[in-house]
Amino acid sequence: LPARTARPGNLNCKMSVKRERAKRRARRAAVDAELNFERENAHVARLLNSLPSNAFADYSKNIQRARKYVLSNMVGLKRNHQLRILNELQVYFAPAYRQVPNSERLFPIGNSAVYLTRKVRAILFDTRCPTGTCCMTRISCENGNCRKAATIWKADLSNAHLVIAARLWGLEGILSLLKREKSIWPYLLRELQLTLDAKDDLKEIIYATVYGMHETNVKGMITREFGREVTDRYFRLELIAQLFAAREIHMSRIKNDGFICDAFGKKHFLSDVSRGSPLPEEEKGAEDKAVRTLVSHEVGSYELRVMAAASKIVKDAGREVVIILWLHDGIYVKFKDTRKSRMDTWKKRIKHAVEAEARALNLPLILVDE
Repeated sequence: LPARTARPGNLNCKMSVKRERAKRRARRAAVDAELNFERENAHVARLLNSLPSNAFADYSKNIQRARKYVLSNMVGLKRNHQLRILNELQVYFAPAYRQVPNSERLFPIGNSAVYLTRKVRAILFDTRCPTGTCCMTRISCENGNCRKAATIWKADLSNAHLVIAARLWGLEGILSLLKREKSIWPYLLRELQLTLDAKDDLKEIIYATVYGMHETNVKGMITREFGREVTDRYFRLELIAQLFAAREIHMSRIKNDGFICDAFGKKHFLSDVSRGSPLPEEEKGAEDKAVRTLVSHEVGSYELRVMAAASKIVKDAGREVVIILWLHDGIYVKFKDTRKSRMDTWKKRIKHAVEAEARALNLPLILVDE
């Protein structure tokens, strides 16, 4: 009797999940249909949204593992946010990328794997065989021998935001430092006396600095995450002092000129961003917010133009290579042919295309393994 009474409930639950999946598929199709092809990011979004939902089946199997990690290692709002994303991925995994006003960046609607922390994503996209023996080669998966795991390539545009900002704002000293250090993160972690685990949070702080967050708010952000001592170390760094000073000059120039010119040569006007009629006492705040929006739009347009070169290679590859996750300045790439020689060939093509586009814009950017 208990088993029989449980069945209708289970059936209702399954039907509910089925209906929700159908809704998500329809929403994804609707987002794709609304793409504006007068904008430069539309072709990238179309490519990403064309990936069938079954392409993510292998990663759905790892959701329980990822959930266990979150429950064991996170607390508070961060834990709740990560669990909420994982719960939604259980229903429908495939992201739907949309265009947004005042930015060339593409954002997935709703909760997406894009918004998971690096460690949780690493568990979710871990395709190693669960038995420890590779199902493709029948040898141990240890020491990087699993061919199934190699079907995913995680790549980042190294130091993207700092390089773009430094080039646009004329900070040759920072560009020289980045050229010498290769990656900014070991340098910053060393100077701030932080461990590698802090990298994701530190990235958010650099984004906030580049994209115009008020200095007081940046200080609060660092103090909440790492404490007052790290805040003091951050603001004592010459690199950070130069960045803030150059940023303020650039923002003043935008106020005076009334527009920015993006990476594609298009002008975007301050008056278009700060629409509406704020009260007199709110006018300055509204203008400052509009200026910060244009700063973000300008830097993000260069990021998009460089990374879009990867999407062109993938589009020409048919389904031999697909981008399964778009992270603005990073990509997760999946290979159909897992022979090392073939995967290395595709990696080289993508790296060459991205770095050639960066050179054309006089940006010393390279695509590196995550």
